[in-house]
Amino acid sequence: MSKVYLKVISIFGIWFFTIIFALAETRVCINEVLPVNVSSVIDPYYTNYSEWIEIYNAGDKPVNLSGYYLSNSLKKPFAWKIPPDTIIQPKGFLLFWADNNDAYNHTNFKINPSDTISLVDPNGRIIDKLIYGVKVPDISIGRKPDGGPDWVYFETPTPGASNTTRSYPTQETAGEPKFSLPGGFYKGTQVVILTTDTPSAEIHYTEDGSIPTRTSPVYTVPLKITSTRVIRARVFKKDSLPGPTITQTYFINEKFTLPVVSIATDPVNLWDNKIGIYVRGERGLATYPYWESNFLQKWERPCSIEFYQPNGKLGFHLDAGVRTAGTTSLGNPVKSLSIRTRTKYGTDWINYKIFDDMPLDKFKSFILRASGDDWASTIFRDAMIQEVIKGQMDIDIHNYRPVIVFINGSYWGIHYLVEKIDRFFLSAHHGVDPKQIDLLVYLPDPEKRRSPYLAMDGDEKNFLELLDFIKTHNMALKENYQYVKSKIDINEYINYQIAEIYIANADWPGGNVKLWRPRTKEGKWRWILYDTDIGFGLYFDYTSDMITYATAEDSIAWGNPPEATFLFRKLLENTEFKNEFIQRFASYLNTTFHPERVIRIINLKQAEIEPEMPRYIEKWKNHISEFRNMKFPSTMQEWKKNVEGMRIFARERPSYIRQHIIEKFKLSGTANLTVKIINPGMGKIFINNVPITGDNFTGIYFKDIPIILNAVPNQGYRFAGWQGTFQEKNNTISLVLKKDATLQAIFSH
Repeated sequence: MSKVYLKVISIFGIWFFTIIFALAETRVCINEVLPVNVSSVIDPYYTNYSEWIEIYNAGDKPVNLSGYYLSNSLKKPFAWKIPPDTIIQPKGFLLFWADNNDAYNHTNFKINPSDTISLVDPNGRIIDKLIYGVKVPDISIGRKPDGGPDWVYFETPTPGASNTTRSYPTQETAGEPKFSLPGGFYKGTQVVILTTDTPSAEIHYTEDGSIPTRTSPVYTVPLKITSTRVIRARVFKKDSLPGPTITQTYFINEKFTLPVVSIATDPVNLWDNKIGIYVRGERGLATYPYWESNFLQKWERPCSIEFYQPNGKLGFHLDAGVRTAGTTSLGNPVKSLSIRTRTKYGTDWINYKIFDDMPLDKFKSFILRASGDDWASTIFRDAMIQEVIKGQMDIDIHNYRPVIVFINGSYWGIHYLVEKIDRFFLSAHHGVDPKQIDLLVYLPDPEKRRSPYLAMDGDEKNFLELLDFIKTHNMALKENYQYVKSKIDINEYINYQIAEIYIANADWPGGNVKLWRPRTKEGKWRWILYDTDIGFGLYFDYTSDMITYATAEDSIAWGNPPEATFLFRKLLENTEFKNEFIQRFASYLNTTFHPERVIRIINLKQAEIEPEMPRYIEKWKNHISEFRNMKFPSTMQEWKKNVEGMRIFARERPSYIRQHIIEKFKLSGTANLTVKIINPGMGKIFINNVPITGDNFTGIYFKDIPIILNAVPNQGYRFAGWQGTFQEKNNTISLVLKKDATLQAIFSH
């Protein structure tokens, strides 16, 4: 009979245990159940922190675990089958990574603090099980010595080796250190005193962002803080586990007009060639976009994060996970970062109203966006585009807020704090069940082995079935189009297409496409506008014919392959869709995208970050963006010149789009439509579902295509009729312009 030990180890702040059981040729004998090791461990293959399960063979013969199962739930005892011919050598160790990757020795589940971990034999019999019960994060639990009777807690885990590190009989910790001064903004030199209520304990601290250990400096005298820096402290005692790490950032003689975010993490997590997420690393290719680089991997590292309002008031302070966000733009010196809360870090949510102009006060995660490929141009292109759309068009967008970022006490400059697009984002904005969402992303496969639409949550089945329907049915027929409308929020889709075409987004529709739907009988697909920083003149200029680009049938370019343009092309075969797209585009060019309005927003966004730009330019000037080999502006004048390029785009773009529409759909031209509202306080006018602005409105519309006008009286009033070039009593009318026309919309009591 061979004894084997099962250890479960988890990432930063999750718990681990050991199950000991014995295997014979025909039966399994349980010796006893014991918890095991707990701490942060790097998976050597994925180079990521991950939970792990370790089996140790204490016997003198090899043990074959073929056909056995590991599970994190008693309701799913056959959760993950141990691969065939999995053999543990005598006195050997075998690791399984609980990271949901489901490949070789990587299980198809992750471990949560409330899980019950079990080992199940081929007949479904539970060999052993253990419910998590550890209350202290970042420790390990196991036998000392291996196979012995004593069950202890370890400061350091020992995957692949015996449990020989420093250990303690209980979970008692040395407690938390106390700071005499909270983190925040101060003038002049500050003195910080660290204390502990634990007798015979000592405090170790760091100033580089790393977690204090017993080898870190020992606190003996008050710390004199003369410049901005991060202090991390931890209490240690000889006969107990170390306490939690407490982090404070002190900003000395700093003054900002924007909120400030401070990130503290071990420098190894960022800069180490093997595991650092901010560097190219050992595997990264030498040329742009540096495929295989560390910064392109989805590696998450633990961090502490603080958010301060511009007045210095602390908004929130918590531990979380940090990883890079984006793809090719990560080749730039400044990289976008994703911040994610998890139970293992101490909290599942950020309970704070991050965005002043929206009611949400609970967030699972957010992105610190480094402006993507606009990093070396205006810095705020994407934020400006989102602001133009916000409140004007029914399109799913995410909120933006510029912030100043510090990393381990070093100034890192302007980023944009934005909502992360995931199921929690959709749940917050639409009130849908986050567990009942299909969220897809468009990711082309050059070898055509799969659909380019991949599920981030849920699955792609419903959407692929819809695409098959469109491929095999004539979209010109009303009944077929009506079926598509039952599956797609068609008004939102039209708005989305209009927005992307207007901004001339070169990284679309072959990239940056996400769509979603609630998994309900009535749930319709909607599209999300995001990552538009290559738009608005950064790549394609204001003359670009994006309508032709977005309807190309045989392009081999990365930006508009046939699979990406298919849906829009097919829907344009339907007259109702085509007409609505054309005249609604006209309405938005007259209102939302009117040059005066867009330039006003550009000016506001420029003014928002302009006070912070000199220091940001000084930090990153002369660095090169790999996108189009653009040099980061070295002076304020260069930056302002880049901003002026957006104003030029805003002024010139509408006339070119009108000409593109005329050419694409073979129209005879445009005409002016004037709508005067009599008694404007009594109602509103919508033209192709777009509200007109002012009570004496004139806009440019296309000839030959019906225009739909709808008069909506306010409560307590009624619509009395239309007068002028066209006279009608009905609230809703359809008209076709042959020349300029004037209408009066009359509201009354």
